[in-house]
Amino acid sequence: MKIKSVLFSIFLLCPLFTIIGQEDWEDFEKVANVESTEVAQLSKLITGSFESDTDKAKAIYYWVTKNIAYDVKLYNKELLKSKKKKKKKPMTDEKKAKLEAKELSKVLKKKVGVARHYSLLISELCKYADVRCEIIKGKSKMNPKKVTGLGQEHEWNAVFIDDGWHLVDAVLGAGYVVNNEDFIAYFDGNYFAPNKETFVMNHFPKDENWQLTDTTVTRDSYKEFPVIGSGYLRYNLSNLQPIINKLEVEEGTPIEITFDLERDLPLFLCFYVRGNELLPIRYEYEKGKITINTNGLRSGTYLFQVDEKVLFSYSIRLN
Repeated sequence: MKIKSVLFSIFLLCPLFTIIGQEDWEDFEKVANVESTEVAQLSKLITGSFESDTDKAKAIYYWVTKNIAYDVKLYNKELLKSKKKKKKKPMTDEKKAKLEAKELSKVLKKKVGVARHYSLLISELCKYADVRCEIIKGKSKMNPKKVTGLGQEHEWNAVFIDDGWHLVDAVLGAGYVVNNEDFIAYFDGNYFAPNKETFVMNHFPKDENWQLTDTTVTRDSYKEFPVIGSGYLRYNLSNLQPIINKLEVEEGTPIEITFDLERDLPLFLCFYVRGNELLPIRYEYEKGKITINTNGLRSGTYLFQVDEKVLFSYSIRLN
């Protein structure tokens, strides 16, 4: 039986066409509609009623993800330019600062931007709120259809709250893109200070110190990880096995996927990905364990989700 076609995002792992209720963000709803095209003033308006650095950082994250839409046209334009591999001319710090200020002004007026604008805006708003913040550059696996590889160029932030550094990805918190054309606004609080060992499964910083994990993940290990989604964060899953993204088995040999979880999951679904369609497959599920009968299965990408939230995806090859 076919289910309706689902258009995939160029972003990672959003709940597909659903909005998560974020109960613990209710205190920040009051800042969503504040307006200013001046960064210092905007920061004051967003954070003025909060005392702790944690609440200030959360308020900033909430405002940015609620107000800045992803600029798909600019992303595609810059992606095309990057493929031409032209060397960028070196820029002085003064010139860079002026360019960033000009870009931020444009972002706040038009309310659109790409990853570097999100990370820069978060950083600048935090600066004026006296919250320590860093911009992190690296790779992120942002397409559940593309299971292998390092992912695409991306930027996110680290904020110093609760006596330590925590990671934040406002791009993935703001929404998702369908058919590589249309941005769908959707707030996801799961990308504010998530579990660091989980975050590094789909974010690989150029400076490995910003993994913030007890054990450093190598580039090769990161490359082999399965793609994880917001559902993996939402339901606090961990210890996903197999931890490699390519599964190769003889047809007829069952595939077992296991993970640790704090509570049982609601309706669980498994799909074979065919173009923009998700075709359901048969499986058995008991708490923390999926068993797939490979008889009649096709080689390709398989996606696993709960309540329309992507948990993870694998590439399965049958011999």
